[in-house]
Parts: sequence; C-alpha cells; structure tokens
Amino acid sequence: MKKFVFFIFLFSSSLAFAGSADAVLICKSASGRTVFTANLQDLVAFTDAKFSIDGQALIYSNSAMGHLVFNEKNKVLTLAINDDKIGWLTFYAIPSTFKTLESKRHRAHYKFKAVIQGKDPRKDEWQSKEITLDCELTYSI
Repeated sequence: MKKFVFFIFLFSSSLAFAGSADAVLICKSASGRTVFTANLQDLVAFTDAKFSIDGQALIYSNSAMGHLVFNEKNKVLTLAINDDKIGWLTFYAIPSTFKTLESKRHRAHYKFKAVIQGKDPRKDEWQSKEITLDCELTYSI
C-alpha cells in the first residue's frame, strides 16, 4: 500500500509540471566583461542565475530569495535577488528597447537592453556600478 501511495504521489507531482519550462535569459555588456544568465521558471520565478564580471561569478540558486516580474504587454521584466549568503542583485529591462521577435524555434523570443547592479563578484569589491547589458530571452514549452 505504501508503494502504491508513493507512485500515485510521484505521478501526480509530475503532472503538475507538464508543459512547464524555463525561459533562458542571456545578457552581455558591450565590452563583454559583464555577463548575466538566468533560468526563469515559466516566466514567474527564477530557477538560477549567474552574474559575472571579468570572469569572476556569483551564482544564485535559492529561488525563494528572488522576486521576478514579467509583463510582455507593458514590456516589463525585473528580477531582484537578496540572498544573505551570496549577495543582492537587481535587474530590469529598459522598456523602450524591448522587442518581440518572430521565432519558429521558441514560443516567445525577446531582445532588449537591461540594467544590472549588485554585489560585485570580483574579490575586494563591494558593489558593482549600474551596467547596461544587451539581452535575449527565449521561452519554449
């Protein structure tokens, strides 16, 4: 009976995630020195994120410490992370640059400029400057 209940639980859990996928966000500064990547679960929460400057990185994986807002109609994408162990980060798309692209490979495909600032990943640095990034966001189910 315990095995039966376990399998029912396992099966019903997997159904809850059917059709669920991560959107992939890839951003880079004009100089290439700053890179930001993130996986965004169904465009409602972040799964993980990596903020790099000059090859040194902070990796955020505790999604409970982050807050994501995405609204395609109003061209809004913001992500704020405040992890006491790793550091803080704020990211926002610049709405006037937000473009929806046609894509046969993805359900949704966007390009935009964004601003990021946070705990600087480089040793002996505290806070990064506001850095403008060129970003691409793709989402497929």
